[in-house]
Amino acid sequence: MTEALRLAERAYRLAPQQAEVVGLYAELLAGQGRLTEAEARLRELASGEQVGTAWAAQLIRLRGLARDHRGVLDLWQSHPELHSQAEPQVVYAVAFASACSGQSEQAAGSARSALDRRGLDVPTRCDLTNVMGTAHYGRNEFREAEHFYARAAHLPHLEAVYLENQAMALGEQGQIQARLTDLEQSLRLRLECGQLLQATRIHVALADTYLDLAQYGRAEDLLLESRDFLTRLGPSEHLIECEYRLSVLYRHWAPPHGGLFFAQACPCRPVVCLSGGCPEQAGVGPELRLHRRVRGRDPGRGPAAG
Repeated sequence: MTEALRLAERAYRLAPQQAEVVGLYAELLAGQGRLTEAEARLRELASGEQVGTAWAAQLIRLRGLARDHRGVLDLWQSHPELHSQAEPQVVYAVAFASACSGQSEQAAGSARSALDRRGLDVPTRCDLTNVMGTAHYGRNEFREAEHFYARAAHLPHLEAVYLENQAMALGEQGQIQARLTDLEQSLRLRLECGQLLQATRIHVALADTYLDLAQYGRAEDLLLESRDFLTRLGPSEHLIECEYRLSVLYRHWAPPHGGLFFAQACPCRPVVCLSGGCPEQAGVGPELRLHRRVRGRDPGRGPAAG
């Protein structure tokens, strides 16, 4: 991905007004979480390129790649003319954003309708099937979610996505070691493809798993590495998620340096510990039990997109 982005940027410098070149460069930027840059590149195109349903559809796909769920849904609602003629990849972006925003029924309905279309290519069919799994995940139907994730695993380029999502479903069923195995394999595939933002997301999920296993040092190493990378990209949902996981870790682990993190990064001290008990006591404290109860509803921790 890094090499592809470098080549796309070079092509953009040579042909900054060629829509296909700019579109590819913008998609690669969005896939790395650099949505502001991606949209800025598109808006440099001639004004004639920035009109109609094709323009709105391109922005929806772009925001979908960057996991800007609110942005996707806002654009979809503001362009009703798209609803009856949207291409499958646009429907996928909207359905996935809906699933990750707690609108599971709407997501499943959109994905199911698109899956009924004739002539769908295999990657798009896998993406939409992945959304069906995510909709079930959002309803805490983890066995059903795992079933759809397995059906989505027909293409090599989706293997990392499938493994990550299956890991989430397995973890919710208490299969922590199986979850760890799938996440480690998914991370290896993401890194091989140069997908650094996606790999960072898996780092956070791995840290969450190490927290369940009381391997606090390993969890901290992953979260601090992820936080350093995400901070350089600017404010994002990914960074918020990472900060939250780090706060849960320090509240449960209570290392001597944990207070420094709260003083510098979390002055508002979000409510996590409810009992007032010592976080160093043996066993699982109430703050970790709360963390486990709410994390399945946390959009930042949910399944991944293709």
